[in-house]
Amino acid sequence: AYSLAFAVAALAGLASCAWLARCPEPEQRAAGPAVTVRAKLAAPFHDRAFRPLLVMLGAWNFTSNFAAPFLTLYLMQQLGYGIVTVTGLWVVNQVFNAATMVAWGRVSDRLSNKAILSVALPVFFVCTVALVFTRLGAPFGLQLALLATVHAVMGVVGGGIGLATGNLGIKCAPASQATSYLAAVGLVSSAAGGLAPLVA
Repeated sequence: AYSLAFAVAALAGLASCAWLARCPEPEQRAAGPAVTVRAKLAAPFHDRAFRPLLVMLGAWNFTSNFAAPFLTLYLMQQLGYGIVTVTGLWVVNQVFNAATMVAWGRVSDRLSNKAILSVALPVFFVCTVALVFTRLGAPFGLQLALLATVHAVMGVVGGGIGLATGNLGIKCAPASQATSYLAAVGLVSSAAGGLAPLVA
C-alpha cells in the first residue's frame, strides 16, 4: 500500500512538472552588474523594508509547526482514533484549503494581504487551542464532528495565510531581485518550520 502511494505521488509530481513546463514565463529584467550568490542572498536580510516580513514568516512557520507533530499523537493516543480517521481529518483540511483559495484571491484583490493575515492568523491559533476542547463533545457523540469542523476552518484560514504571505513576498521584492528575495522567504520559512518540531 505504501509503495503504491509513493508511486502515485511520484507520477503526480512528474505530471505537475510537465504542466509547469507549459506555463509562459515573462522575460526577466536586467538585474544590474553581476554580484556573488552570497551577496544576492544577503540583500533581502539587509533590506529594512523586507526584514519585518522575514521575521513574521519565521515566527509564523515556527509557531504553526511547533505543535503540529503532536497533533497526530494526540488524535491517536489520547482520543483513540485510527490512522484512517486521522488521515480523513487531514483530507478535510486540505479540501477546504483548496476550495477556498479562489475566494481568498478575490478578497486579496479587494482588500490588502495584511487585512487577510490580521483575520486568518488569530483564527488559526484559536483553532489550535480549540482542538483541546473537542473532548467536551465526546459524551454527546459530537467529538469527531467538532474535530472535522476545526480542521475545516484551519484549512480555510491556512489557505488565506499561504496566499497572503506569498503575495507579500512577491510585492515587497524588487522586480530585478525577486529571485533572491523569494529564496530568502523560502530559506527563513523552511528553517523555522524545520526547527520548530525539533525544539518541541
